Amino acid sequence: MEWNISICNFVSRDYNRRMNIVWPHAAVLHANYASLTEQLGPHGPVESRMLLWCKRGHGYAVVNDKKYALTEGLFYFLPWRRTITYVPEGRRPLLLGGVHIIPDHAHNAPLVLEIAHDRRHRLFGVSSRVDAVFPGVDNVFFGTLVPHPAFTHAIEYTASCWRRDLDAVHVRSLARIIVRELLQVMRNTGGGEVLPKAIMSICEQVKRDPAGDYSVDGFCETSGMSRSTLCRLFKKHYGMSPMEFVIRERIERAAVLLTTTSLPIADAGEESGIADQYYFSKLFKRMKGMTPRAYRETMHM
Repeated sequence: MEWNISICNFVSRDYNRRMNIVWPHAAVLHANYASLTEQLGPHGPVESRMLLWCKRGHGYAVVNDKKYALTEGLFYFLPWRRTITYVPEGRRPLLLGGVHIIPDHAHNAPLVLEIAHDRRHRLFGVSSRVDAVFPGVDNVFFGTLVPHPAFTHAIEYTASCWRRDLDAVHVRSLARIIVRELLQVMRNTGGGEVLPKAIMSICEQVKRDPAGDYSVDGFCETSGMSRSTLCRLFKKHYGMSPMEFVIRERIERAAVLLTTTSLPIADAGEESGIADQYYFSKLFKRMKGMTPRAYRETMHM
C-alpha cells in the first residue's frame, strides 16, 4: 500500500509539472471587502498568501515594517507569515478587497475556513497548512500586479460570493482558478516584475489630484527617467501612455462628481482638469459610452 501511494504521489507531481499546474493543493480560506475609515492593525504573523487590491480611496499598508501605497487599481501579492497594518488617508473610506490562499492544504485534514492571524490562533503552525513557492516570485515578494480581465473577475467574484458554508470542492476550485490567472499575470509582467516606485508615486499623485498640471516632461523630471523609459513602463504596466493615464483618471473623477454632487456638467469637467466642455463631453462619451448628462441620469435612476 505504501509503495502504491508513493507511485501515485510521484505520478501526481509529474502530471502537475507537465501540465504546468501551480499550487495543486491550494485552498481559499477567506475573501472579503473591507471599508476602512481608521487604522486597522497591526495583525500578524498572518498565515496565508494574500491578494490585496484597492477599489476606492487611498492610504497605505505597512507590511513587515515596510510601507506600500494603497490606491485604486493597485494589486499586491503578499507573503506568508506577514505582519500588516492598514492606514486610510483622506476623507473617503478606503475600500479594499482581499483573498487569502493557503498554498498547500493537506487533503486528509479538515478544511476549516479560518485564517490564523497571529500565533495565538488555534490553527497557527499546523502541519496541514504550509507555504509553497510561486514561479518567479520569492516568499517575500511585494509588487504591483497588472490585472487582466480574467484575473480581476476571478478575485472579484471570489470576494463577492464568499460564504463560510462553502465546501472543500468550491474553495479548492476557486483557488485553482485564481492561481492559474495569477500565473498568467506574472508571465505577462515579466515573471513578477514589480511596478517601479517612481511610477507608483506618479500614479498616486494623479489619482489624488487628477486636475493637476501634468506633462510627460514633468513626470520625467520627478521620476528621473527618460521619456522613452517612462512611456515604455506605462505602456507595459498600464497599457497606455502617461497622459492617457491622466485623462482616464480625470474622467473617473468627473464620473464621481456627476453622481455624487449637483455640480453643472461643465463644472464637473473643470474640477476634474478638463476645462473645455466640448472636449470633456467628447472624451467622456468615448470612455464611458455615453454623454456626461446621460451618465448622470442613468446613475440616478
